[in-house]
Amino acid sequence: MNSDEDIQMPVRTLEMLREKMKKAALKQCQHRTVDFGECSKEQGFLTPFKCREEMKRLNRCLAKYTHDEILEKYKTEWYAEQRAKQNVSQASSS
Repeated sequence: MNSDEDIQMPVRTLEMLREKMKKAALKQCQHRTVDFGECSKEQGFLTPFKCREEMKRLNRCLAKYTHDEILEKYKTEWYAEQRAKQNVSQASSS
């Protein structure tokens, strides 16, 4: 039986999974991103001071979707795909 330790995850793959997680988080937090963007347009160079609450809400939202537990889910899915590919290639070579 193959374990996740039998399959090495390339660094590039880990980076890709992190990017996938970030994109999903931005999609989930799109409403917060829009709120912050609108505030930034209105406030210009005063954004750090005038849009602090919008930024905090955006960061809290993003934090819900970009933590280690979620990254582990993406990694688990990747490992499952790799095991499935291995099983298919082993079955076809038998």
